[in-house]
Amino acid sequence: MLLDGIRVLDLGRYLAAPLCATVLADYGAEVIRVERPGGAEDREQGPRARSGDNVRFLMVSRNKQGITLNLDDPRGLELLRRLITHCDVLVENFSREVRQRLALTYADLARINPRLVVTTVSGFGDEGPYSHRLAMDPIVQAECGSMSFSGHPDSQPVRSQVPWVDLSTGLYAALGTIMALWNRERTGKGQHVDTALLDTAVSYLGFYGPPAEYQALGLLRPRLGNAGYHTFIDLFTTMDRQAVIVAAVSNPLWRRLARLIGRPDLLEDPRLHDDTSRYENHPLVREAIQRWVGSRTVEQVMEETGKAGVLCGRLNGMAEVIDHPQVRFRDLLTPLDVPQAGPLLHPRLGIRLSDLPSQLRNPAPRAGEHNDEVYTRLLGLSAEALAELRQGGVI
Repeated sequence: MLLDGIRVLDLGRYLAAPLCATVLADYGAEVIRVERPGGAEDREQGPRARSGDNVRFLMVSRNKQGITLNLDDPRGLELLRRLITHCDVLVENFSREVRQRLALTYADLARINPRLVVTTVSGFGDEGPYSHRLAMDPIVQAECGSMSFSGHPDSQPVRSQVPWVDLSTGLYAALGTIMALWNRERTGKGQHVDTALLDTAVSYLGFYGPPAEYQALGLLRPRLGNAGYHTFIDLFTTMDRQAVIVAAVSNPLWRRLARLIGRPDLLEDPRLHDDTSRYENHPLVREAIQRWVGSRTVEQVMEETGKAGVLCGRLNGMAEVIDHPQVRFRDLLTPLDVPQAGPLLHPRLGIRLSDLPSQLRNPAPRAGEHNDEVYTRLLGLSAEALAELRQGGVI
C-alpha cells in the first residue's frame, strides 16, 4: 500500500487528530494508538456500541494497533521516548501547557528523532494571543464567523451539527503530514506540522468569500435558511410531503429550470436576467418553482429534473442514505465486524486512487490490545518486564 513502512504514533483524542491518523492508516501506515491504562476518555461518550465504545471512536480508530501508556509516570514517558526513535510520525493534540510539562514540544521531539514528523492539532495554533485557549468544533464555528449567517432570518444563529471544522482539520493535518514526509525523502529531516481548528475554519470561510466581500464591498451575509447567496437555491415541498432542494446557479441552468416548470415567460422578465437579480427577487422565483414541485411526488420531481439536467436533490434521512443506490454502488459505507458490537457501517475515505486503494482491514483495537506485540517487537521488552510495567500501572 501507499504508506507501507511508515510508522505513526497516534496520541490524538476525539475527532480531528485521530482522523488524521486514520487517513494514514487506511493507506497502509502502521498506526499505533496510545491511550492511558484502561482506555482514553474519547471511548466513553455516547451513543455506545454493544462493545461499550463510543461509535464515533470506532469509526476513527479502525486499522490501528492499540497500546496503553501512563504519561504521568516517568517510566511511561521514557517508554514513549524510546518508541519515538522507531517512528516516522507523531500525531497529537495536547494543550501547549501539557506539551511543555511533558517535554513533548517539537524541539524536544526533534532532539530524540530528527527525522520525525510531528503533527499537532490545536484549537488556535501553537503561537499567538489565543494559543493557550482550548477549543473544539462548536467553539470555532462560533469564533470563525460561519454561524453569523447560518440559520433562518427569524432564528438565532445555528451551528452545523456535522463537525466540519474538526473533520476538515483532520484532513488538513493528514495532507500536511504527507507533504512533510515527502519533503523528508528529499532532505532527510522531519518537521512540525502545525494545524489548528481556527486556521481551517477561516481558510474555508475565506475560500467561500465572505471575508473579502466584507472587506472590499462592506457586504454582510444575512441568515437565509436554505436559500442561496447571490444565486437561486431553496428547499421545496412535494405533493407527498417530501422535500427537495433546487438550484439554478447560472443562466443555462436557469433556462432549463424555467422551461421544465412550464414558465418560459420568466426568461423574458428583466427582474430575473442573471444570478444576482434572481437572488434579489427570490420570492418570485420560489413561488413559480413551488407550484410546480407541489403538484408532483418526490419521485416525479427527481425523474423529471434528472431528464432535464436541472440541479435537484431530495432531503434524505439516515435510512435513505444507507440505502442510497449511489452510496451502495461506490461502497461508501462498508460493514466491518467489531468484536462484541457486530458489523458496523464504517465510512470509506473520500479519496480514490486508481492504483492505490485504501483498505478497511481491522476494527478499532481494545485498550492495550497490542501492548505485548508492540513493546516486544519495537523495544525488545521481555514478558517479565511487561508484567512489571503492567503491575505498576505504567501500561
